[in-house]
Amino acid sequence: MNEIDIELAGGLTRPGMLRVLPGSALWTALRLRSAMSAAKVPVLTASPPTITVPGATNPYGSGDTFFHAPDVRDKCFTFLRGAWDEYNVGGTRYMGPGAVVTYSATSTTGGSAPMVAFNSDAPDLALAFRSPTGGVRILIKDEFAHEGGLAINEGAGAPWHIRIENGTRKPRLYEIYAAGNFYFRGVRCASPLDRVWPAPKPYDDLRGVIIGDSFTEGGANGLPTDLWGYGFGASLPYHLGTRDLRASGSGATGYLADAVGTRYNAFQRLGDLTSVNPHFALLTLGTNDSESVMSAEQQVSDYLDLAQAALPHCLFFVYSKFSNSFPSTYDASSQYRAGQRAACAGRKNVWYTDTVGYTQAGPNYPHTAWIIGGGAVYAPNGLGNADLAIGRPAPYSPDPTHPNEWGHQQVYAPRMAASIRYGLDQMIAQDLLV
Repeated sequence: MNEIDIELAGGLTRPGMLRVLPGSALWTALRLRSAMSAAKVPVLTASPPTITVPGATNPYGSGDTFFHAPDVRDKCFTFLRGAWDEYNVGGTRYMGPGAVVTYSATSTTGGSAPMVAFNSDAPDLALAFRSPTGGVRILIKDEFAHEGGLAINEGAGAPWHIRIENGTRKPRLYEIYAAGNFYFRGVRCASPLDRVWPAPKPYDDLRGVIIGDSFTEGGANGLPTDLWGYGFGASLPYHLGTRDLRASGSGATGYLADAVGTRYNAFQRLGDLTSVNPHFALLTLGTNDSESVMSAEQQVSDYLDLAQAALPHCLFFVYSKFSNSFPSTYDASSQYRAGQRAACAGRKNVWYTDTVGYTQAGPNYPHTAWIIGGGAVYAPNGLGNADLAIGRPAPYSPDPTHPNEWGHQQVYAPRMAASIRYGLDQMIAQDLLV
């Protein structure tokens, strides 16, 4: 099929029919906008299953039915948010998310919240995996099956298990995501009658990538259950209505900032973006970069030149610094954001959002800074939502800079989604797409 008909809804441009080439920027904008209209943000289930962590012990003994992920792959499972492939870890075969984040010449990880999804009618099943550190999140039928992350710290031991007992036999959709060191071995079931089959692909197979810093990588978390390493990249996909959003976050980096030479900056991580061939990308960079207007404009312009040359039909959503006072003063930060804005002005397929200033307008856009005040818990005290969105709970060391899990889920993810929705509407209406 060379063309598709898309009926525009909601008066984004004009009512009627428009012929759009599949894979074009306008095609992506319309499909992503449609996916967002149908998006459902998960909540904690009112009827949780019984979840136990028997560790390395197979809960069913030798009589189980085992769906070994490397052997059945696409026949049983849907792998998202990574370039999943088979890996041999400690002599055992797993599926792993691959190198989503290239930290440096010698260090890579699977990125933020790699996901495996599947359907099963088993009333009782167990996940087999490896995750040496970090938490695991499980959703069943689009609802969180437990509160917070399941703390996992199996070290260098045998494959770990999480047993899920639902009690009744009926089809259920399972989605499991974890930290970048998550390796999935498969699903064990108690009965030979139990079935496992792939989850449906995300909406139109839309793929997205986030290129960012520590705000993307994680947050101000003190325990595995707080899901360090997830960031807003774990929550944002549910607001967008498409699950396959890969997050390349590397702390203390920016367009040029490279953690004092120890990590790759955005230019050095350009392959994290282009290798995915995404339909849309979020650039959440700049907080760690220099402050001059000309420097900021040059950095962002040069990066967009390279990225758009490699991905001519990709939609780019560029975000300002997330902090109005880091690493220097508000005035300098304002100048840097002005440079970012200038670099995006007039570009097709690019939308800029200022998360600190008050420059955006529109019915779907929050008119205030995303994080306000210094917080009432950690010095300096202040007003606004910073006391909820930033910092660790006692007795863990305060972190007055990064979002905690609440901040990622309740501030950053929904506000980023609102800015994307508004940007899509404006790009469609103003013919900013090619």
